[in-house]
Amino acid sequence: MMNKLVGRSFFFWLVACQVFVGAIFAQFDDFEDAPTQRSVGRAGSGTLEGVVVEIKEGETPDEKNVNIVFLLSKMTSVFFDQYDAEKKAIVLDLYDTKLGESPIDSVIQFPIKTSHIEQTEIDLNKEVEGLRPDLRDVVRIALFSDYNVPYQVEEEFGVINLRFKWSRKIQKKLARDSRSLYWQVPLAATVVGGGAFAYWYFFINSPPPPASCELCTILGPEPPQPTQ
Repeated sequence: MMNKLVGRSFFFWLVACQVFVGAIFAQFDDFEDAPTQRSVGRAGSGTLEGVVVEIKEGETPDEKNVNIVFLLSKMTSVFFDQYDAEKKAIVLDLYDTKLGESPIDSVIQFPIKTSHIEQTEIDLNKEVEGLRPDLRDVVRIALFSDYNVPYQVEEEFGVINLRFKWSRKIQKKLARDSRSLYWQVPLAATVVGGGAFAYWYFFINSPPPPASCELCTILGPEPPQPTQ
């Protein structure tokens, strides 16, 4: 009975720890594995003709509003955007799009350090056996930054806008959040791992109780053997 009660208590404790760990990672929701899909309707293959960076003053002297404009000859059928924490880059994938003939300058506007644009071709039916290949031209844009920049993406006729605000206050907050990840994750792992080890040590690894013997109870203890 006692073991069942302790086991149930441990179960609820483990659930509470999972909620705790989830709360820690909730503040890092921008570090997503799955990108955000933004469908704008199927269109023919267009081209990325250029990139323009627009800067406007913000509400405070040190605040600026940055708008990175991607100029398209024809709107992409669908595009994805995400922050890649491993590469430290905002990544946009433009489907049914090719690179234009004109060279495109790298984006250098703090906190964006540099950018990289490449064209590739993918088969959407690659993982499905028996289907005909569905080849699509894809332009991948990577904007590299040491910060997980909070941004917004909006599409208009012939352009895609990537907008964000930047100031010293925003920079300090993102730097503080990034540093907190290094101690909060080990702490959460220690709490959950330590609880699991304690449960294993005290309730799984403990020796079983001695087996009852009804015959021993009836006959009493075994008499001592005579010594020679």
